[in-house]
Amino acid sequence: FLRIQLLLYVGLKKAKVVYSVRMKEIVETAVLQDEPLPFIEATPGRICLKDRRSKTEIGAVAFTRIGGPQHPDRKLLVNKFDVIPRHQGRGYGKMLMTELKRILDTEQRTGVLSVHADNRRAQAFYTDEGWEFDDSVRDTLPNKGQRADHLQLWMIRDPEA
Repeated sequence: FLRIQLLLYVGLKKAKVVYSVRMKEIVETAVLQDEPLPFIEATPGRICLKDRRSKTEIGAVAFTRIGGPQHPDRKLLVNKFDVIPRHQGRGYGKMLMTELKRILDTEQRTGVLSVHADNRRAQAFYTDEGWEFDDSVRDTLPNKGQRADHLQLWMIRDPEA
């Protein structure tokens, strides 16, 4: 529990309080279900949430940084954000999102992601986490943000100062 809290500590009292409250809910759920808490493993371009016992992946975020330190329009393009279906609904997506937002805010980058037009649950999750719909961002990305599926909606999140 302490390791996860330290890894995700943002440095802002407000963020820490909000995260601590959510973490308390996750801990209570894990205790009730006799599950060990997962841990976060971060590597360049990837955040992975792993099961403490088996070390298997529960969920992950993969991303690409666009624009160097001096670039005026620095972005972080989220290529993948998922939690394995049998682990959904336990707060693990929020744990991954907390770490992703910490990176966005620390590096002062605008987060960009796409979500399938039919995936209302994911859209609600991202909106609750501070992301906004903005299809105009597509034109600012390499290859014009083209994906195999044209039924994508684009969302952004600006870094907090």
